[in-house]
Amino acid sequence: MQCLNEDEGTGRHLQEEGDGILRAKLEAVGQPKTRVASFRLSLEAHSKMTDMADAAGISARAWLEQAVLDNRTRILARTKPHPEFKPLLFQAAKAGNNLNQLAHRFNALRLEGRLTGEECNAAMKTLEAIRELFAESVAHARSY
Repeated sequence: MQCLNEDEGTGRHLQEEGDGILRAKLEAVGQPKTRVASFRLSLEAHSKMTDMADAAGISARAWLEQAVLDNRTRILARTKPHPEFKPLLFQAAKAGNNLNQLAHRFNALRLEGRLTGEECNAAMKTLEAIRELFAESVAHARSY
């Protein structure tokens, strides 16, 4: 992160980082699913399929899609995150939002002339260091 010049506009310091996050989310979503494929199963076959999907930690639809389209009938189970991971991730996201608000405020003060370029850059470096620590903490928490 770095402070902006007046001609760059507020909030643009987050563009590079934000674009990467948005791009990753769009790739994860993929193309919209507009076609329906359905078929009937016996109770035994349905039970076996849902058991295999449950063991893999994914939905029956996702399991069947991988089995048919990727020719993968043995789908490895995803590791389930620690039960405390989701609340931790929520708190980290809230803290990240606070960091973004501070970055916006520092840039606004810089553009108003109430903060020098050096002061603004020093503040942004501190925010970036905090952001990196959060990222490391979340990555560490994901590994458990």
